[in-house]
Amino acid sequence: MSSPKNLNTAAARILHLLATRCETPSHLHQILAQLLIQNLRSDTTVAHRFITACHSLNLLSSAAFPLYINNLTTPHTFVCNTLLKAFSHSSAPQKSPIIYSYMHRNAISVNNYSFPFVLKALADLKLVKEGTNVPLELVA
Repeated sequence: MSSPKNLNTAAARILHLLATRCETPSHLHQILAQLLIQNLRSDTTVAHRFITACHSLNLLSSAAFPLYINNLTTPHTFVCNTLLKAFSHSSAPQKSPIIYSYMHRNAISVNNYSFPFVLKALADLKLVKEGTNVPLELVA
């Protein structure tokens, strides 16, 4: 993950807005517009902070979130893991296994950080059988 000192000015500005000014859905939509206009959707640090802001405002199901995800140019393991974590701790844990499947379909590597959040979501959804298949993929 890049430190803010190494980021360009536009990314640093977005990170500052997410940290200090993102308190309402309206703020989040304004930041999303800036993020897309300034072509920062591939920056993993910005993606992580945006997803975290959506989660903290309970907006993972808002219009801004899918718009952002659909505009990602190259999803990265870090971004997908952030999504797994956010959804597993949200009111929509059923989206964690969808993200996990998306990672497999798009050859995005999964790692030890990915599995706990998928397993938590499956446990919350009472999908024990599906949960037993997740660790077996480590062996395959």
